[in-house]
Amino acid sequence: MTVTTSPKNPGASVVLTLDATPQLPSGVTLTAIQSVTVAVAVGYESPPTLAYANPAINASAITLGAVTIAADHAVQMGISGGTSGLSYQVTALVATTNPEIVVALQAIIPVQSSALPVPTVPATQPSGYSGTVGQTVITVQQLIDEGARRAGKLAEELSVEQVLSAKQSLFMLLSNLINQGIQYFALDSTVVGLNANQFEYKLPPGANDVLNALYRRMERPSGTYTSSAGGVVANVYDGDTSTYCQQTSPNGTISVDFGATTPQYVGSIGVLPYVAGGGSASWDFELQSSSDGVTWTILQSYTAQTMTDNQWLWVNIDPGQNVEFYRIVASGGTTLALRELYFGTFSTEITMARLNRDDYTNLPNKNFTADQPFQYWFNRTIPVPTIVLWPTPSNPFVQMTVWYSAQVQDVGALSGRLAIPDRWLLAIQTMLAHQMSQSLPGVDVKRIMYLEKQADKYFNMAEVEERDKSPIYLAPNIGVYTR
Repeated sequence: MTVTTSPKNPGASVVLTLDATPQLPSGVTLTAIQSVTVAVAVGYESPPTLAYANPAINASAITLGAVTIAADHAVQMGISGGTSGLSYQVTALVATTNPEIVVALQAIIPVQSSALPVPTVPATQPSGYSGTVGQTVITVQQLIDEGARRAGKLAEELSVEQVLSAKQSLFMLLSNLINQGIQYFALDSTVVGLNANQFEYKLPPGANDVLNALYRRMERPSGTYTSSAGGVVANVYDGDTSTYCQQTSPNGTISVDFGATTPQYVGSIGVLPYVAGGGSASWDFELQSSSDGVTWTILQSYTAQTMTDNQWLWVNIDPGQNVEFYRIVASGGTTLALRELYFGTFSTEITMARLNRDDYTNLPNKNFTADQPFQYWFNRTIPVPTIVLWPTPSNPFVQMTVWYSAQVQDVGALSGRLAIPDRWLLAIQTMLAHQMSQSLPGVDVKRIMYLEKQADKYFNMAEVEERDKSPIYLAPNIGVYTR
């Protein structure tokens, strides 16, 4: 998109206007100003670079007044002040009626009148450091704009369709990172509550591969349970998942008192809900702890959490404390109905062995049950992968801890950030520029080939550094061979 400004001297106001035929989809209009930034620009006739070296000559010399959107897609803003002989780059991010589309308007305003105030410039340039690390924010819009510039285009030339295409390319190259190896910034873990006679369990969306799967069991200390809103509270700790405590009013609590002389360090809490008809419901609740029963600490908070009948929700408490009281507190009109409420201590985890597809399919009795599963087969299916256990667990009060590699989070709004560490920004930027150069019209083949080399170069630099640097131990199993 091209932008024109009027007048050139910001004595009173400046108008940022889209070209005569804005390349916006039918029915999409500008709605609100998201942000307006002003920075000193050097090199008015060429693509500007921002100058921050001298804090006495910066955007603070410009004063912004009211900012409005006209019916003809023009953004009008009052601007006054400025330093004689300098140019200022004004950038406005404008939202539209389509939440996926954000319009970036930019203009260069030169200040030529010597009558405008000139701030005092120190004789020597300050040499102070920023004092911050990792505070610079690079948005999705900025990555796309820079990708266009590296492809030999001005950011203002990008149509809405081209911006959406660049966003799609960004999503695909981030998704492809999982094919290059383990990205340590995208590792995650989950605790899966096992159910008696159930052998297959889903992993969270985005899970790609299982790195470690561990069978876990815990101790369950005894305590005194109370319910603030009725129901048979003994059912939440009777070890029978077929019974349940149905409270009679919303926003109730179920608490446990382990005794003043026997406080407990609870490492994990399991909630096994009851939902009538075997369906799902949306709950709001908190898990809390207290040393005196008066002042409570929130351990975990859930809002609109989907709870499925007879499916465990487990949460690890880190860091935990030795305290006497724990409780679950409903809110937002939620009425608690629990089959079991499990406060676990002294967890023990045992590694399970991985089976390949052939070994699992050749098992003679896949429904064989045991208290502890020893092996698993990871089924990389869609829409979400699953873990198939063998033997089939028979104990509903044990868990499985799974560490897995995950897809990088989706590309969000243009004003948002990518869920990647800063050390990957240059690699992603060069890779995006290469992808955009293949779809933007009129990009020279030599530039495309150059951008490809740059993308490979910086990707390899980032991928080589993507390691945990832990020691590796090789233990060959060499023994005496006899017939």
